Formats: sequence, C-alpha cells, structure tokens
Amino acid sequence: MKNRKMFRRFFYLIIAFYIVAIGSTYYYLKHYPKLTSIDVSELEKLTTLISPDREKVLTIYLGGGMMLYSDFTYIGEVQELNRSYNIFLMPGKDFNVQWVDEDHISIDGKLINIESTYDFRQDKDK
Repeated sequence: MKNRKMFRRFFYLIIAFYIVAIGSTYYYLKHYPKLTSIDVSELEKLTTLISPDREKVLTIYLGGGMMLYSDFTYIGEVQELNRSYNIFLMPGKDFNVQWVDEDHISIDGKLINIESTYDFRQDKDK
C-alpha cells in the first residue's frame, strides 16, 4: 500500500514536470521568437528603401514588443526577385537605417551584410 502511494506521488510529479516544461517552452517561443520565424505579412509597413542597384528592397515593419525588452520592435525585411527574408530586429526606439551598397546596410552606424542578421537581443554592445 505504501509503495502504491509513493508511485502515485512520483507519477503526479512527473506529469506536473512535463506540464511545466511544455508551458514554459510555449511561453518562450511566443515571447522570444527567432528573427527568421517572425511573420511580417500582417504587420504595419513603415517605410521602404530601394538598394543602390535597384534589385533589392528593404522594408521596415512595426511589430509587437519583445517581453522584457521593449513595447514594440522594428523588423527589417529584404525582398529580392524570388525570395524575402528578415535581416534585423530593433527595439522600439528611433534609429537611422540606410543602404551603403547593394550588399550592406547601416543601422545607427553598424554595418550589416544583408546575407547575415542583426538582432538587438544578442547585441553585446547594448
């Protein structure tokens, strides 16, 4: 009888652990999404910048805030002939962005290759 009671407690503890693990994973993915997984199709478009060679377009969108970081964010998406991809995520503060050449943009003086990404949450120079 005592073994059965201990088994039940252990079983309930394991179930509770799995519920907490699944809940925290869902919460983390919802509030801390990766830059590549952010869907900009329903976000408000703020501005569009055309590259110097006129083959790429940088569109900046206004997105929801990242928990514990800011109330809103800016997402930059590059569109080429056959693909589009997110290249930067900025916090909800004013910043300056411009094309440097057909492969680089400047965000507040930081040079970023459009084949890479910039996420302010990983910036060590905050």
